[in-house]
Amino acid sequence: MKKFIGFILTALLVCSLGLTAAAADPALTLQADEMTIGGEFELTDRDYASNGMLVTLPGDETGDSGWVEAALGALEDGIYDIVFWFNDENDGQGLWEMEIGGSKILEFVTTLNFPSPNADIDSYTSTRDNPEADAALRGVSVNKGDSFKLTYTQNWDNERGRLDRIEFFLVSLAAAEEPEPAPAAESAPPEPEVPAPAPAQVSATPAPITFDPLTLIVIGSIISAAGAVTAKKRK
Repeated sequence: MKKFIGFILTALLVCSLGLTAAAADPALTLQADEMTIGGEFELTDRDYASNGMLVTLPGDETGDSGWVEAALGALEDGIYDIVFWFNDENDGQGLWEMEIGGSKILEFVTTLNFPSPNADIDSYTSTRDNPEADAALRGVSVNKGDSFKLTYTQNWDNERGRLDRIEFFLVSLAAAEEPEPAPAAESAPPEPEVPAPAPAQVSATPAPITFDPLTLIVIGSIISAAGAVTAKKRK
């Protein structure tokens, strides 16, 4: 029984760790060789890069510049933490600038100077190692389909802006907008009031009393009989 309970607990722990790892996966990864490349950037092979390729400036001239861009159609509206991976060598310096949806969200200079003058694993790092850049790239609002652009300018010798990839980690999705209430149905106009009919006028003059001939004969007989009785009493 104890072995069975131990097995169940171990399985639950493994599942929990699996879910945690899955939750930490980036919602989107933009590989340098899969984006649109512009300016003086070009592709170069590097075995330590995640996709085996980097973008880089071709020479060491101060002022050289290149950029990569993409559309963020694979992301839903929400808040994201962004990380990008690059080489920060100890023999030069350059400026990175990032725009999302046309708004600049990042501008920082490579100054960490990792212990290597070469584009190798010893100078390979990410913005998580630069407090200024990391702070600027946390909690970034992104709308589905926003444009993305990352530009590098070589400030002085030998820092060629070697870029591997950019990752977007979901923090929270934007709240769904509540649908607007449907307009109230227009009520029918009230029907016009029909005036009540005026009461019948009662004539103040009484209608004349009329009798048919038979009734008149009966009335006449009654009056004659009454007259005869009255005359008899007087005698």
